Amino acid sequence: MLTLFPGALIVGGGSKRYTDGIDIGIQAGDYLEHPYPPAGIPNRMFQADFDRCVAAGITFFRIPANLSTAASLDGVVPLTRIEQILDQGRMAAKALTDAGKPIRVIYDPNHHNIPRKGDFKYIVNWPKGVQDLTQAQHGQRDTAFMTQFAKAIKDHDLGFSIDLFNEPGGAITLEILNAWHADVVSAIRSTGGNNASRMLWLETLGDNYRGLIIPPGGNVGVSPHNYWPFAYTHNGAVLSDAGLAAYQAQVRLFKLWAEAQGVDYFIGEAGVKGTAAERPEYIAHICNVARRERVATCLWDYATAFGLADQKTREWKPGMLDALAGTFKVRAYPEPRIVDTTQGILMPNAYGATFKDGTLTVPAFPTAEKKEWRFFTVLFPKAPFSRAGRITPEVQTPLLIQVMGYKPGAKAGEYEKALQKADGKPIASGYRAPSGVPIETPGMEAGAFIAAYIEQPMGSPAVAMKLAPGWSV
Repeated sequence: MLTLFPGALIVGGGSKRYTDGIDIGIQAGDYLEHPYPPAGIPNRMFQADFDRCVAAGITFFRIPANLSTAASLDGVVPLTRIEQILDQGRMAAKALTDAGKPIRVIYDPNHHNIPRKGDFKYIVNWPKGVQDLTQAQHGQRDTAFMTQFAKAIKDHDLGFSIDLFNEPGGAITLEILNAWHADVVSAIRSTGGNNASRMLWLETLGDNYRGLIIPPGGNVGVSPHNYWPFAYTHNGAVLSDAGLAAYQAQVRLFKLWAEAQGVDYFIGEAGVKGTAAERPEYIAHICNVARRERVATCLWDYATAFGLADQKTREWKPGMLDALAGTFKVRAYPEPRIVDTTQGILMPNAYGATFKDGTLTVPAFPTAEKKEWRFFTVLFPKAPFSRAGRITPEVQTPLLIQVMGYKPGAKAGEYEKALQKADGKPIASGYRAPSGVPIETPGMEAGAFIAAYIEQPMGSPAVAMKLAPGWSV
């Protein structure tokens, strides 16, 4: 039996979550997303492209588009621009319905609105004066064009939903974002028709969804992006066992939070650059995790720099059909395990590591193992970090410990390391800790969380690390 959340979407006379029955989605490229044409034009999807995706097992689509460049200074958008977006949505919906699947199309019309985030790199493509707007004025402008878009679809099927702002951050603080969400949700609801109950999606400031305030009235969900491990997905690092575990741990942590809030949820973006090695394995891992954890996930994307299909031939790249199906082989890796959501999450756990009474214990790592290093991570999502925390390693081995404090509203990859201390002295990226020397983590604001990354070389003896009493609640 399905567990129904408060304010669940009403579909076909019954109450259910919007994401019920979908698992793997794909982004319709960045045809309408880029502020610097003609970069996006080759990425336009046609009916055959949407049909090809559904035939490959895709169950929903997200349509990125940038109304901010098209809107006037007071937020009025040419109807031709809105029609371009709706045309993509119609083709996506047709591909799904022709295959007997329900319409699940997420419009993302406020994508790449970078001036509001304080990035003026491509400001020449925005109307004159946008760079001088205050955050309050930006909010009014964004609400105006998002409301105009909502009016255009007010009588459309409830399977069409709206993502309100892609990857907020920079100059947009959590306070600003929460206030704007309240305004824009109210404005969209007031347009009437099906918009009174249409599903609306909130994105997060980086990896921080804990500070979001969900506007009342139901049918508002959360859709963070998950590009963990970022060093692999964006910067060419090697895909490691720890990276696979880190991705899955982020999905589980988000799922726990969303279910506790009683809101619907999905991963709005996940993927890896086309130049990276081991791409089919990573994409298969994303799909496997989505199905195993029952968290719908939308891949970025069809045929751009992160594309699963070749932009010119429109054929799927090697291994991608098997990756989408979840049949491409993914290496055995130690999966994350929920230990205690009031204390933390331990990952990975395949090496017999335990976490009890504030102590992480890792068994010896014999030289007979094939792997040169193994990695452990402990996340503390609910611990009170208004004061500094402390880790005391009880080991005499080259054990690398890196403690990161993630701030509320931080961008992906933004954390505090410099405030860590060992023996009272500040340390930087990591510390090879002698026996008994504590590592102090930075005092953090409410809503922050701490991650401790531990690398253990082959041949290491057993390790026990105690956490200060203030680290558990």
